[in-house]
Amino acid sequence: MMKKLIIAFSIAAGALTATQGFSAAACCPGPTARPGNAEPVRAQTSPARLVLASYEKVSAALAADNLADARSASRTLVVLGEMAALEEISKTARPILQAGDLEKAREAFKKVSAEAVKLASKEDGFYVMNCPTGGKEAVWVQSNREIRNPYNGAKALECGIIIQGGETASATQAPAPGRSS
Repeated sequence: MMKKLIIAFSIAAGALTATQGFSAAACCPGPTARPGNAEPVRAQTSPARLVLASYEKVSAALAADNLADARSASRTLVVLGEMAALEEISKTARPILQAGDLEKAREAFKKVSAEAVKLASKEDGFYVMNCPTGGKEAVWVQSNREIRNPYNGAKALECGIIIQGGETASATQAPAPGRSS
């Protein structure tokens, strides 16, 4: 059973790479040698990390005001969620597939994000962001500190604060390391 799951995720990761521009190198370190062993050991990417990478593609599409890409990325998210037995993330992502406009897709994305926050809380390297003007439901998950607001898109792309996974100062107003404001 586990071998089938690994094979399925390998296929899904390949599909994600081909269709969504996902780079395995961005989340998965290459081979590393163990001391005293000439054989390289590959770091394994958890199913949750693959699902969260797919979720980030949906978020990026919404931040770019691109409904077609959000639908496409949601399709991948639904499939990966089902394969990982994460039914809630799949169920909440389905309405984005039928969303007629960005506003409806963004509203549906709030429920997907609530599930992604739960998933990311069990993984290292993720930040939970909030759009203060959107209320406490307007949260999303990112693997970096650079605010890309999926709820406002181009209107207010950098509007948001980090509420988990780092300090809670506004990432758009925080000075770069080594610089003062």
